[in-house]
Amino acid sequence: LTAHPVSDLEPAPREGPVPRVLVVCTANICRSPAGAALLRAHLVGRGVRATVKSAGAAAGRGGHPVDPVVAAVLAERGIEVGGHESRPLVPALVTGADLVVAMERRHLREAAVRARGSGQHVYTLKELLRRAAVIGRRGDAPLASWLAEVHGDRTSRELLDDDPFDEVDDPTGGPEEGYRRLVAELDGLTAELATLVF
Repeated sequence: LTAHPVSDLEPAPREGPVPRVLVVCTANICRSPAGAALLRAHLVGRGVRATVKSAGAAAGRGGHPVDPVVAAVLAERGIEVGGHESRPLVPALVTGADLVVAMERRHLREAAVRARGSGQHVYTLKELLRRAAVIGRRGDAPLASWLAEVHGDRTSRELLDDDPFDEVDDPTGGPEEGYRRLVAELDGLTAELATLVF
């Protein structure tokens, strides 16, 4: 990945509708801005045009910068997130997205509650990748149709249960090594997401 400010990470235009992705965590100061920035970078590398935003299920009124430790770890990879300001997860962000990826099941539930009927396009990042690996790459299929196939026989009950295997751990307040593990994990997961979905 090459060094670019987040605002510069807009890939060259490609024909067709521009997918809108929303990445969700708790406060929108660590996992979701990191995930969104890494996904943007992978999409740029693939020449895919997409809008990638992030929000926090418990971000209050927002307006907070990215955690300085995660910002420093991202900067080592050439990704600048200094202009980021946290934003709360509001219904319009969920309904305005074609795909919502959450760091934890509770974030998924918060998104689904804020926008009823959004279940087919709201997943934890790990759940989406697991389900998508079974269905296969999206290819040229419309995103909504492909997500409906990925959704398959998924039930509301499944969304209520917690599953530690579907969650990306929050390093906030812990040692720097936790942030490094987070960024490395998200880099791999978002690279896989970019390959499968875009």
